[in-house]
Amino acid sequence: MRAVLVLLLPMLVVLSACYTIPTASEAPPAAAASATAVTPQRLARWEDEWQEARQEVVVARQSAVSTGQPIPPEVDAEVTELLDRDLDAPSDEDRLQRLQDAVSDARRLAELVSAG
Repeated sequence: MRAVLVLLLPMLVVLSACYTIPTASEAPPAAAASATAVTPQRLARWEDEWQEARQEVVVARQSAVSTGQPIPPEVDAEVTELLDRDLDAPSDEDRLQRLQDAVSDARRLAELVSAG
């Protein structure tokens, strides 16, 4: 039994040195927690991003139509849905999520339409 303890004790010391439990003084600052908070400025920034990304889709679609480049029907349907999408939401968190999703979709669709 003593031999087992003699062998295990150094391993436990090494393992305990690798793992530390953060104390209150090591906790992330409050600013880090507020970085994900939905603020009016953050919403406004994403609304601007949405307007820019939406415009990119409109321009890509107009360019494809004017040059006679075919747009696959399923992509065209997605573009129409995106441009008609209602981004209103009951909470700021939901609105932010909808804006982020719409920007992501718009950028993806702009590339698809541009690529033909």
